[in-house]
Amino acid sequence: FQSTGHSLKASYMFIVASYLLVLYSTFLTRTGVLGDTSVHSFTGEGSTLYWHLIIMMLAFLSAPLIFYFKDRKNVPVEVKEENLDSREFWMFVGSLLLFIAGLYIIILTSLPFFNKLFGTKWAIGEDVEFVYNRIMILVAIILGKLTGITQYFKYKNTSSKYLWSKLWIPTLIALVISGCISYFGNIHFDKYGMGYLVAIHLAILASVYTVVANFNYLATIVKWKMKAAGASIAHVGFGLMLVGILISSSKKELISENNTGIAVTGLKDVKGKDEDPRENVTLIYNVPTPMGKYTVTYLGDSSVEKDDRVYFKIKFIKTDTSDNSIAEQFDVRPNAFLMKSQQGTQLSSNPGSRHYLSNDVFVYITSWLNPDNIKDTASFNYKQVNTGDTVFYSNGFIVVDRLLTANKNDNKDLPVVDSAWLSELSVFSKDGRKFSSAPAYFVKGGSGSVKTDTIMEQNLIFSLERNGKTVKLGVKESNAVMRYITLKAYRFPWINLLWIGTIVMVAGFLLSMWNRLKSKLYVV
Repeated sequence: FQSTGHSLKASYMFIVASYLLVLYSTFLTRTGVLGDTSVHSFTGEGSTLYWHLIIMMLAFLSAPLIFYFKDRKNVPVEVKEENLDSREFWMFVGSLLLFIAGLYIIILTSLPFFNKLFGTKWAIGEDVEFVYNRIMILVAIILGKLTGITQYFKYKNTSSKYLWSKLWIPTLIALVISGCISYFGNIHFDKYGMGYLVAIHLAILASVYTVVANFNYLATIVKWKMKAAGASIAHVGFGLMLVGILISSSKKELISENNTGIAVTGLKDVKGKDEDPRENVTLIYNVPTPMGKYTVTYLGDSSVEKDDRVYFKIKFIKTDTSDNSIAEQFDVRPNAFLMKSQQGTQLSSNPGSRHYLSNDVFVYITSWLNPDNIKDTASFNYKQVNTGDTVFYSNGFIVVDRLLTANKNDNKDLPVVDSAWLSELSVFSKDGRKFSSAPAYFVKGGSGSVKTDTIMEQNLIFSLERNGKTVKLGVKESNAVMRYITLKAYRFPWINLLWIGTIVMVAGFLLSMWNRLKSKLYVV
C-alpha cells in the first residue's frame, strides 16, 4: 500500500486473519476437539481453556469488523486496478494463494471438529498425506515461479522487453540445474502415478528457479547492497527449503526393513491406520539386532513424573565389512507422548535423528510394551541343586557354577545380614548365547529374604530358597520380564537443504526488518 496505494482493505483483512488463525490453531490443538485424529491434539486443559479461546476468537473477530465497517468510508481506495505487469499485482496473487492454501489445510484439519459440531461424518480418506500433497505440490510450483519473477517487476507497470532481458539467463540456468537434479538424482517417485511425478519435477524446476533468479537479482540489480538485499535473501532461503523438501520427501528410504522374523502384529499409527510389520523392527531390551547396514540395540527408556512422555535410548553400530571393526557408533534418543483414548493408550512419536552432510536418519517409536500394564501370572518352578547341576528351561539350559554359604562372623562383607546363600549361574540359550545370573538368599534376625535376578533377553527370573541344609533354585519364565519396542527408521537425502534454507530465509527476513526499522528511526 505504501508503494502503490492499492490493497489497504485486503492488507487489513490479512493481518486480522493471521492472528485469528493462530488462535484457531491453538483451539484445535490444545482443547482436544480433534480427538484421536491428530498427533498434535493434546487434552487435559479442561473446558476452561475451550471457552476461553472461543471468547477470544469471537472478540478478536468482532472488534476488527466493527472498526472496519465504522471507518470503511475513510479507507483510501484506488479506483484504477493494478496492471498485470506490476509488482503489486503479483504480490497480491502470491498472498492470496498462500491464504487459500492455508485455508485448505485448516478446513481439512477441522473436519473432526465440524463433525462434532454438525453431527456429520466427513472424512479426508485413507491416504491423508496425498490428500494434502496433491494440492500443495501445485502451490509449490506457482509460488516458486512467482518468488523468482516478482522482484523483477516494477511498481505500477513493467515493460516486457525489460523483463525478458533480466530473466532469460536465470531461466536458462534454472532449466539446466533442475534438469540435472531430475535426471542424475534418480527421482522416480511414481507411487501416485505419472501426473504426480511430473508435478514433482515441475516443482523442482520452480524451486531452483527461485534460487537462481533471486541470486541473479542480488548480483545484477541490488549489486549486493545489504540495505535492499533482505527480500532476495529470504527468497533464496525459501527456494532452498522447497528443493530440500521435494528431494528428501520423494527420495526418502525406509531402512527399518524387518528381516529378523520377529513381528509385532496389530500396530496402528495415531490415525488408526494399520502399520506394515515388515517396515517395523522389534528390538528386545539389550539384544543387538541387525537392521540394514546397522546393528541396533534398545538400551532402555525413562520418564519424568507428571510428564506423559517416554524417552528412549537406542544404539546404532555400523561395522566395516573388510575387518569387522566398528566404522561408526552413535545413539539416537526418540521420545513419545502417551495419548489416552477410548481405544487405549497410543504413542505420538517424536523422532530421534542422526545428521550427516548428505542425509539425515530419523527414528520413530511405533510401539512400546509399557511395564505398568503387564500382569505377571507365571510362577517359580523349584529344584534342589548342587554345584555343577544342570537345569533345563524352554529355550536352553542353566548350569549351577557355584553355591556359597557365608555368615557375618566369617565374612566381614556381610555386615547387614547374619548369613547368606549365594549362587553363580551360567545360562546357555539355544541360539548359542551365554548369560550370567546370581540370585541369593539372606537371613537376618531369624527371617529370610530372597534376592531374585533377571535375564530379560530370555524372559527368565531366578530365585534361591533354603530348606535346611539344602538349596533350591527357582526358575520362572515370564513374558512380563521382556522389554521391547518397535521402531521405524527413514533416511532423508539432502534434507540439509531444508535446514540451510530455513536459516537463510530467517536471516533475510531479519535483515529486511532491521533495514525497515532503521529507515523509520532515521525519518523520525
